[in-house]
This record gives sequence, structure tokens and C-alpha cells, in this order.
Amino acid sequence: MWSSKDDQRLVVRPSLICLILKKDAESWKKRLQELKEQHWKNENEVKYVLSERRDVTLCLLCPKNIIGGIIGKGHQNINRIRQKTGAMITICPSGNGEDVMVVISASEICELHSPVEYAAELLFPFTTDESGGSYRIRVLVEKNTKSECLDEHWICQVKQISEVVIIISSNGDNQIVEIIGLRDVVKKAFDRVLLRLRRHCFKLLSEEAASRFSAKRPPEKVSRDTL
Repeated sequence: MWSSKDDQRLVVRPSLICLILKKDAESWKKRLQELKEQHWKNENEVKYVLSERRDVTLCLLCPKNIIGGIIGKGHQNINRIRQKTGAMITICPSGNGEDVMVVISASEICELHSPVEYAAELLFPFTTDESGGSYRIRVLVEKNTKSECLDEHWICQVKQISEVVIIISSNGDNQIVEIIGLRDVVKKAFDRVLLRLRRHCFKLLSEEAASRFSAKRPPEKVSRDTL
């Protein structure tokens, strides 16, 4: 049997619970409104980024002895890739006497396909050097881009997923990202690095959002014999 004291408690407790629930509801309502406003802001920022034109540049470091395959007889190969992709491809001295820089650049809009990514895809067979069944490709990046974009934690993840060796070394004011392994896994790791760099350029949330190449064009199979 409940006492009068207990009855009083039963009367008080529901009102306290209602008060707490009301405060919680107001708090959640306010929080929900903040989230909606933040979502609207982020959505508009993303739309702006997707439609904004930016200069995208990829720099590859290649041995001099493979430059002939990149250029092709009578410049046929490099001109073909320029015309097919719309990217600007230039070959510059690296400064060390042993390598050359292959610079791929284009003015891009993120929501459209990437000429730089497409050109890198077609140039991949010619910009990798092979030794004893192991393939290597080297990407030259600025130090601040390396620290902001290709951080150690992300590189460790790529190593584990792709089963490649990735070596980071300094080259003046830049750093070299060297990817070594079997041809297929080097290609996969290189694709990840390229998408990461493009993501950084457009300040996107994921590598998937950074790639518009595969959605627009099927990959083209090329080899060193394609001339």
C-alpha cells in the first residue's frame, strides 16, 4: 500500500520528467536547426568548388633513357596524348642530369572529366621504369602538399592495401614519392596518389568525388609498343 508521502512523489516526478523532456526537446530542436544551417552552408560550398575552375598539375620524374618512349617517333606519341586528353604535357630538365620532369597540366572543373588524370593514365606505361620485374614510378610534389595531403598515416594505408613499397625522399624544395612493386599494384597505388592530389587541389571530402575520368571515359589500354 502506497503512503501519502509516496503519492506526493508520484505527483512531482512526472512534472520533473516533463520539464526535463521539454528542455531536451528544445536543445535538440536548436541543434537540429544548427545542423541544417551547416548542411546548407557545406552544400553550397561543395557546389561552388565543383563548378570552380582550377589549375591542376602533376609532375613525374623519369630517367632520361625512357624519354624516347614518352615522346615517340617524330613526337607522335606525346602529340597523340595531348590531342586525345586536352592536357598540356611538357618535358623539362630535372637538374640532376640523370632524370627529366614530365609535367602534365590543365585548367579543370571538378565536375567534368580530368584531362590530367586521363593523360597520366595513357602515359603510365611510358613513365614507369622496370628492373628485374619490379616497376617504379616517381611523383614530384611540393613539401607543403606532401605534409597536408600525403601524410604518413595515409601512405601506410596505401602500402597495406596495395602491397607496394613507397619511399619518400627530398629533392630541394620538393619531395619525391617513389612507388615500387609489381606493375598492377604500382598502377593502383599511383591512381590513389593522383586522386589524393586532385582531392587536395579541389578540397574535396573523398577520392571518389575527385575522379571524373572513369565516369566519362573508359580506360584505354596502351603499351610501350603503341606508336
